Amino acid sequence: MNRWSPPSFDGEPATSELNLGQASVRHMDEVNMVLPSVNEVDAIRGKAYQDAYARGLQEGLTEAKQRAQPKAAKKAWSKAAQKAFNWATNKAIKAASKI
Repeated sequence: MNRWSPPSFDGEPATSELNLGQASVRHMDEVNMVLPSVNEVDAIRGKAYQDAYARGLQEGLTEAKQRAQPKAAKKAWSKAAQKAFNWATNKAIKAASKI
């Protein structure tokens, strides 16, 4: 089992356990790695920002709808009950006035 050791900034391997073959393979991997340009990094950052904004907006809208539905249902029920009560009261008053 190899242990991780911090990289050496003087160009020599940090541990002597690595043989020359492993060190050269590691160096070749680092040479073949292509880093993105500044424009590509900015594009990636911009896309990540837009994706996060869109996700946050969607989650916020969903949460707001979930919170508003019980209140709206209660308000609608209360309004319907008030209308029914008023209608029944008016009918009862009209029926009583005919007697």
